[in-house]
Amino acid sequence: MWVLRIENVDTIPLRLVGDESLLSLEVTPPSPARAKPVHCMLPPEMRPSSDEDNGVVLPPQLSYVETFDPRLYCFEARQDRALTAGARVTARFGFALPSSRAAPPFVVSSLSAVPDRSSLHEIASDPFTLPDRPRPPVASPVPAVVNDPPLLVSTPPRLDCSSFRELTIPVTVRNTTARSIHILLRPETIGLVATGPFGTTRCQWSVSPSAIPELFTSLPPNASATTEVLVSSLCPAEFFDRTGLYALRALVDTRRVSGEPVGIRSFSGEVESTSATWVRMRTISKPGMR
Repeated sequence: MWVLRIENVDTIPLRLVGDESLLSLEVTPPSPARAKPVHCMLPPEMRPSSDEDNGVVLPPQLSYVETFDPRLYCFEARQDRALTAGARVTARFGFALPSSRAAPPFVVSSLSAVPDRSSLHEIASDPFTLPDRPRPPVASPVPAVVNDPPLLVSTPPRLDCSSFRELTIPVTVRNTTARSIHILLRPETIGLVATGPFGTTRCQWSVSPSAIPELFTSLPPNASATTEVLVSSLCPAEFFDRTGLYALRALVDTRRVSGEPVGIRSFSGEVESTSATWVRMRTISKPGMR
């Protein structure tokens, strides 16, 4: 997490639009020497278009502070790769310059009619360099028996979603063994571990799936199959009642179903995806919440 800090260095109180979604980042990668800056900002539907809401009175010498995840702003793969040690970053906070410099919206404005004070559409930080990430301590090796799972579960690295009702995640299963595996790969056998602003929850069908022969998938060695899961069919909408960044980790859980009753020797177990999918939720389903 990064920290956004805006300090009033003036001698009078100022009005600030206190909304971290007005932040944008200009990131210049450390190499090559003439690398073009990468611009990171939220989509228009996640940014306010007016300065009428979220007004904060900032007294002299006091600061407005928020924490944020830069991956929410630098969400695309190219943007995320730019956030590396040695990159130069300039943070900007505010609105795009309108056709008239005297026209709102203003991110900073004076609360009194002081002649030498002007309202600002945008403010910017001094450039700063991203430091090296601290290395974890080296632990003594501990002998362990590692059993590689017969199936490898994967999901996309990121999904940019317009709303929770439209959020669909593809879950791919690959056979890592030297023999064919039968599996019931259906939304009913997929679970999700979702992490977001409200903590972590596990989403899964409450009803056991049916063992129908036609629904089983045969995976030859090194073959893969994919099923699409509508997240709203598994997870409660209340958990996604805020725009922002979420992490989804998929689980393939076939412990509640067996192919034996229909004459199929199928995989029975639970396998978790190797990495999480980052989801940027751009809007929410319920009105009146951000």
